Amino acid sequence: MLGLLLYMVGTSLDVLAGAQWHVIPGRLVIALGVLSVPPLMAAFVWGDIVLALGGTGSRGRHARAHAQSLLARRLPGGLWHLAGRAAFYGADAGGVRIAMTASALEAGGILIVGVIILLAVLPGSEIWGPLIGVVAASISLAVAPRAARIVRARVPLPRPRVALWLLCGALSWSAGCSGVYLLYGALYPLPEDSFLPLSVAVLASVLIGGLAWVLPGGLGLRELGLTALMASFIPPPIGIALAIAFRIITTTLDLLWAFVILRLTAARVTAGGGSGQ
Repeated sequence: MLGLLLYMVGTSLDVLAGAQWHVIPGRLVIALGVLSVPPLMAAFVWGDIVLALGGTGSRGRHARAHAQSLLARRLPGGLWHLAGRAAFYGADAGGVRIAMTASALEAGGILIVGVIILLAVLPGSEIWGPLIGVVAASISLAVAPRAARIVRARVPLPRPRVALWLLCGALSWSAGCSGVYLLYGALYPLPEDSFLPLSVAVLASVLIGGLAWVLPGGLGLRELGLTALMASFIPPPIGIALAIAFRIITTTLDLLWAFVILRLTAARVTAGGGSGQ
């Protein structure tokens, strides 16, 4: 899949060289700020889920765990992401169970909220899209505590906390879509009224790419899906270049914020007598 991506770029060099590229610095800076919201929000939600399940330690410790496992997800792939979390919490009483339960709740929340927003912004969904969103969110609030009990989480999950996680997920998805729109517009003249169709393309491609656990962050699959879904308003050669730019910038931001979190929490871990965790 990565080979197909590189082949498409190689065969489109003439088109890319003649494209109307531009750089709008102010818009690019805003895009980077907006795209920083999802990784920071994810670190907060991860720590809150672990604490809600009875995990020990400070929020800083759990943010550190998230940062370390994020490096594994972005580089080797999703399976190593889970393995890294299990290793981090392995010394805690019930730590592996908590890490796996928290990972399931985290992934389920991201998936549910992403699908809800996708349905809400699909063309022709002005009436039934929000209705489906309300119904799905209500079901999630009812199901999440029971799902946690099924996987033997020993601490009941209060619904207000689950609602907070879903809200954070909605903010992350919204920031992601807005950030991509700002990023693309900072590099290439987008057609008018392209925000909603671009948001649909981003939501669908990220959801599809997230299913490819063996690939680092859905590498290749997300870019191809995004390019195909944008083909009606952005030429595919331009779309593939923009999709690669999106990949490079989001990966860089994830690694940057992971490094910042690790640096900020290192002193606290050392003072607390931790073992690098």
